[in-house]
Amino acid sequence: MLYLLYNSYMDDKNIDQLEYIDVKVTPESMDVHLHVLKENGYSIQKKAYVFTTCLMCFLAGMYLMGLIQ
Repeated sequence: MLYLLYNSYMDDKNIDQLEYIDVKVTPESMDVHLHVLKENGYSIQKKAYVFTTCLMCFLAGMYLMGLIQ
């Protein structure tokens, strides 16, 4: 992956002075990133968990709509 290095005060004069670095992402580095995110209070959810949660909310809503009518 290539990431662009810049500062927040860049103008058109400095556009030719951009530097690029090559970053290799490995499974070990992803594990470290996930560990740091979890330590900082973020939760990592897999797609299946999100889908199941949405499906259960949908089914509960349909059940409640059936009880109301």
